[in-house]
Amino acid sequence: LCKVKINVTAARPTPPTPEAKNKCTAGGEELNLSASPQSPLTFVCPNDLPLKPSETRVYDNSDGQCTNEVNLSSLVDATLSSTTQVDTLAPGDTTYTLTVRKLPPERALLCYRCAGRSASSDSFRKSRNPDDEADCLVKVTIEADPTSTSPPTTPTETPSTPTTSSA
Repeated sequence: LCKVKINVTAARPTPPTPEAKNKCTAGGEELNLSASPQSPLTFVCPNDLPLKPSETRVYDNSDGQCTNEVNLSSLVDATLSSTTQVDTLAPGDTTYTLTVRKLPPERALLCYRCAGRSASSDSFRKSRNPDDEADCLVKVTIEADPTSTSPPTTPTETPSTPTTSSA
């Protein structure tokens, strides 16, 4: 009699790819995200939808239009950095990380665009709706610093005496 021992090991589960989170996949999409000093925001623009505006600029989205380009530093103390994927995500996809150093005194509404090719030339863009459907909008909300000197938006709670009823 001959004994044969067979070891079967389960295949290692593939870790979830980070690309599924906060990724623009097509024009016309809108991602509504938030960032804070405790949670930097990461989002991905695919190779065929490059980021607009540049990394030191941002669209001020306080009007909801995502068209007014300003310096990022004028709205919030934050930096945007990028990493272009070579072998992990789809090649050429760029991951952007918005790192907030300090909460703003008032809530900041930022917007980035992963811009479609059809919207790349300025003259073409001016002849069309600025909310071009070829763009994927990344709208970012950064809440106000609760310790800032601006007046509170919620009334201060006053302790109330609990009412008890006996049956």
